[in-house]
Amino acid sequence: MVRHPDSHQVFIGNLPHEVDKSELKDFFQNYGNVVELRINSGRELPNFGFVVFDDSEPVPKVLNHRPIMFRGAVRLNVEEKKTRAAREGDRSYPQG
Repeated sequence: MVRHPDSHQVFIGNLPHEVDKSELKDFFQNYGNVVELRINSGRELPNFGFVVFDDSEPVPKVLNHRPIMFRGAVRLNVEEKKTRAAREGDRSYPQG
């Protein structure tokens, strides 16, 4: 499996539980070439996932179009994919 840089990915939250991967891929294809789509689903919480593009150019396009309305009614939570260090609170940089 090819590992794509975080700069090529966006986090998407608040996905409908019955979301179809191909429908979601087609939706984000409007911003750039989608090479991978990962959806994490649970029973209680809203689904979330990651859209991976073939390069970093589509990422700012997606972020600049927020709020993103899916199916015209569902507001998706779209964020920059955070690096592992940022998610875990990188202690190599001074806090403050």
